[in-house]
Amino acid sequence: MRWIGLLSVLSLPALLDPGAVGRVAAEEALALSPNAYFAPEHFALFYLWAPAVVLSACALLLLPGLLFAWALGAAADLGRWVLSGLALSLVLVSTVTSLAQSLAGRSLTRVEFSLLVLGLSALGAGLLLLRRARGRATPCCLDQAASRRLALSLFAAPWLLLAALLPKFYWEGFNGDGVHAFEATRLLLSRPLPFWDADAGPISFYPGVTSALFAFPGSWFLRLFGPIEAAARLPAVLYLIAVFAGVIALLSDRRAAGPRTESATPGLVEAGLIWLALGAYFLALAFSASYDPYSADIALPATQDTLLMACVLGFVLAWSRRERGWLLLFTALTYVSLPSGLVLVVFFAASTWLVTRPRPWTDVFRAAACLGACMVAGALLPKLLALLGMPLPGSEYAKESMVQRFLFLQFTDVKRILYVALPCGILPLFALFAWKRLDPVARALALSALAYFLLFYVQAYVSLHHFVPAMVLPLAAFWRADFLAPGPGRGKWVMATGAAGALALWLSLPAHWGVAVQAKEIGSAIRVDCPGYERSAPRCFLFADRLGSLFPRGIDPAVPGKKFGGSPYPWNYYARRADGTAREVNYVVQEATATPPEGLTRVSEEQGIAVFVRDLGLWERHQALQPPSPPGSPWLQVDRGLLFAGQKPREGRLFILNVRSALRRLGWGG
Repeated sequence: MRWIGLLSVLSLPALLDPGAVGRVAAEEALALSPNAYFAPEHFALFYLWAPAVVLSACALLLLPGLLFAWALGAAADLGRWVLSGLALSLVLVSTVTSLAQSLAGRSLTRVEFSLLVLGLSALGAGLLLLRRARGRATPCCLDQAASRRLALSLFAAPWLLLAALLPKFYWEGFNGDGVHAFEATRLLLSRPLPFWDADAGPISFYPGVTSALFAFPGSWFLRLFGPIEAAARLPAVLYLIAVFAGVIALLSDRRAAGPRTESATPGLVEAGLIWLALGAYFLALAFSASYDPYSADIALPATQDTLLMACVLGFVLAWSRRERGWLLLFTALTYVSLPSGLVLVVFFAASTWLVTRPRPWTDVFRAAACLGACMVAGALLPKLLALLGMPLPGSEYAKESMVQRFLFLQFTDVKRILYVALPCGILPLFALFAWKRLDPVARALALSALAYFLLFYVQAYVSLHHFVPAMVLPLAAFWRADFLAPGPGRGKWVMATGAAGALALWLSLPAHWGVAVQAKEIGSAIRVDCPGYERSAPRCFLFADRLGSLFPRGIDPAVPGKKFGGSPYPWNYYARRADGTAREVNYVVQEATATPPEGLTRVSEEQGIAVFVRDLGLWERHQALQPPSPPGSPWLQVDRGLLFAGQKPREGRLFILNVRSALRRLGWGG
């Protein structure tokens, strides 16, 4: 009861004052101040209370899963407990919220949603107490002082991250990826699945069956904090905590299997070094992982890729413990996180088979059965949705597009090693070559990371976030190595790890610290005359897509050097959010059949939608905007020609093999 009470108390700030997040977001004018990253006049709200509310929300949303996981016997180890709690909350909270919302016929937000989560938590606590009353009590890691100290780092490190990167979380304008994640997540406030109606236009391509998981926990934050930018980005903190939990769970398992001379629970020094590497990882994704020429958005890909890695680490932990139920659950969650989840499951199973004697045939067949069941269910889901007349999953990650990634290859871009080395803390990557000092699980992790890195290394057109699994898996393998076990010689490795982690953190810092707000500037000058945006009406997003006639898309070679451009969906979001009476509208999008606005010039018309401009001079000035580019660390930059197939790399130093042309010359191509 003491620990149940403590977990409940941790949820109180989010229950009592969820509006704190909105109050910080409302101070977005500070994004243009000379030092946006430190505002001492708002110290208490910005750096103390708001992070407390966010972390309290993480505790609240994990609470049902933690209590059910405890009742199922998964709370003896802190890392395993947090991972298991996240997995069960993903299933329980998402499913029950969807059912309750369907029965209520309206969106469940703030108070109603919080009561639903607390109700699930009460059920978990009831199950736990019932098992205890029947003499089937399960242990809790919080009974150990070492685990309680380690639990502090679950809050301390994310607190520092939230305080240090406050403008990135709260005030930076959406880019195309970020707003796409936001809009897909917002669908769950009005329907059971995050899939678009087909007539919504290009935005309907994403997400699909194998990329939809992130939207469900993302919707929890939207329900608590409202439809603001921060709500789409803050889930990344929850997933980062889960990744940390996965690393320490694998470390604890390794310690528990060795000589029991001292506690298997990692100490605060080890926790600090792991968080140091994860800090470099998060900086890389928050500032450098982007298709946008001006900014990276935490809302995507940082949320989705970090959630994937939490699920993968849960899969590895369940595999190493031979827990069939948890293996099925984490395999399913990995499968619906991203298409690369399937690849990682296969790579880890194959790697384990290679490094383990005797061959783990039973484990491989069990994982294959779980993965096969997921693939069958994923193939049947669109057919079931079609029968029910519901929107179908998107096709962005269709098999054809994945195959096309291997039509252009390269082998000389050795800078890509930095894409993995810096975000994992440098030393973990190179320590993987200490093969004899790794146990079978660490070797399988190392082989999986290497195979995954090579899979994307040879592809000509890649983005930084494609390498995320190769950033995280080496960290988990490294901390299971023999040379980091308690004993003589460990101190020098700890010091080297700290020095390398600090260097990685420094090299991952962005070249430009400015907060990107150009999307807000453009959007505030737009009026979109299409009702139904608040309920995600499909035609509203066709209107949004037509804003692309005002400025070139981000894929255009003229962007960013000659013209300002990007995705039209952020401009639509800020046009909808802005108060039309408090701004000067320069661009109007409306039905082509409607009466043309007086004093405006029609500049385009397509699909029955017309775009008008009032001041052509202002339009030219907007097209000439030159925000700092590229974003992020110079060490982690991917040439824009390598982000978009069909563009010639600006550096011109890579030899790219056109596989299709080569096959045709040999008479093999179609």
